[in-house]
Amino acid sequence: MSTTGNGGSIRRLAREPLVHFVVVGVLGFAIVSLVAREPSPRDPGASDPSRARGVEDGVRDDVPIRVSRADLLAFVQSRTGQPDAARTEHDFDALSGAARRDWIDRFVREEALVREARALGLDRDDELIRRHLVRKMEFLTVAALEDALEPDRDALATYHRQHAESWRVPATLTFTHVFARERTRAEALLERLRKDAVAPADALALGDRFLYDRHYVDRTFDEVRSHFGEPFAEALSQASPAPGVDWLGPLRSQHGWHLVALERREAGRLPELDEVEGRVREDLLRMRREAAIDAALAEIVDRYRVELEPGVDPAASLPDSPGSAGGPSSETPDQVPDPDLRSGSDESHGGARDDARG
Repeated sequence: MSTTGNGGSIRRLAREPLVHFVVVGVLGFAIVSLVAREPSPRDPGASDPSRARGVEDGVRDDVPIRVSRADLLAFVQSRTGQPDAARTEHDFDALSGAARRDWIDRFVREEALVREARALGLDRDDELIRRHLVRKMEFLTVAALEDALEPDRDALATYHRQHAESWRVPATLTFTHVFARERTRAEALLERLRKDAVAPADALALGDRFLYDRHYVDRTFDEVRSHFGEPFAEALSQASPAPGVDWLGPLRSQHGWHLVALERREAGRLPELDEVEGRVREDLLRMRREAAIDAALAEIVDRYRVELEPGVDPAASLPDSPGSAGGPSSETPDQVPDPDLRSGSDESHGGARDDARG
């Protein structure tokens, strides 16, 4: 690819032997598929030598990828689902140069993949849209070395050690509370609870009705904070479970007053690999797949000469657009988001999840 803008990390990945294995595997699969099938009337190009026309030294120069402003804006509009073309243009122009560069790279990458997929005959028997062709190529790229991507125990241990905080088990609380809307009622209830040494299980029927639970088991501080507010959670963070029954309070929350029997508090900790091995493997595999796709696709894009037409270069000054009439928008430029250059990547990276519930 003759334009600049591919990240240095992608280029470094493209020089790795593992990436070369990906590309060879994909192309080998495609060549075998093409040789094994007979040309059909629906695929006149399958035996047409013009498919190879313009390929010299690994670069396809017969039809360069031209990026016009109109095509780029139409691409952005279709990917963001923005129904208003003027709004799309206004928001796109408000993006940073780096964000516009990302959208250009995504446009070029998809166009290169569509052409490559068609040249390999992947669209022979269907009428799939561009994205489906792109995903076919991505699937073949990953499938070609799925076994090589599978991490061994040492790789899992290294990744677990380097990203230990991602799987931290948060501190949790187990407690029972009695709720009262008025402080005077809460104080009277507290006196009764302490005098009679009422057990937490026997106190559930006391007090006023409460919006949420009365008994909380292994709840994180974030969960407690969301139900009771910051002052309540802070007060419990300073308390320690006592032998027997010890009623604390009255503690103020955003709802009223609470009398609390703190039964157990578990400190946060970093789990051993055996406890989270499945999640560690999933996260490491996802990272390796994304790196392999990025590297292999960068090599595919580099086979094409890319021409940026006026109004597309992110470094150039932008013309006034019709969508900017009437002054700046109150909405942020994020309405046209920075694209994730992997078309099918909706996954988020793993981290510790507060999934303990009472």
